[in-house]
Amino acid sequence: MRAARDTAWDTRLYVEPALAVGDTLGGLWPPNIAKYPQGHGHLGDRLTRAMLEAPVGPVIFVGADAPDMSHLHLRRAATSLRRNGLVFGPADDGGFWLLGLSQRLKSPEVFKGVRWSTPHAMEDVWSNLPEHARVTLLPQLIDIDIAEDWKRYKKQRRGFR
Repeated sequence: MRAARDTAWDTRLYVEPALAVGDTLGGLWPPNIAKYPQGHGHLGDRLTRAMLEAPVGPVIFVGADAPDMSHLHLRRAATSLRRNGLVFGPADDGGFWLLGLSQRLKSPEVFKGVRWSTPHAMEDVWSNLPEHARVTLLPQLIDIDIAEDWKRYKKQRRGFR
C-alpha cells in the first residue's frame, strides 16, 4: 500500500469480497485510499470494470501479491505510459504483477480470451494489442499465488542477506 500511495495519481483499491470495502485491516488499508468491490467474474471481467470506472488517462493495475514491488516501479510505469501504450511488470510464472495501459489502449479487448492464472497470461494480453503498440517491460518479480511461491520467495530473500 505504501508503494501505491502518491499524490501524482489517484490510487484505488479494488477488494474481494465486497464486504471488505469498509475494512482497514488494522491500518494496512489506509482510510484515505478509496476502496471499491471487484465484482463478479474472472480477472478479465474485474479488470475491465475497474478500467472503465477509471478517470480519463492511463491506468495501472498492480496485484497485492508482489512483495518486492516498490514506489520506484510504479513511477517508472507511469513515466513509460507517457511514450508507450502498455507497460508490463512480468512475473516469474508467466503472468504479470503490473499492467499499465495508456488511454488509447484502454479497451475491454485487451482482456479477451486471456488464460488467467497460467503461464500464458502476459503473452495472451500482449497478443490482444494492436500491432503498432509499444510495450515497456519492468523488472521481473515474483508474485505469490500459492504456498510454494511464498516458500520460494522466503528462500530467495534469505539468499540476499
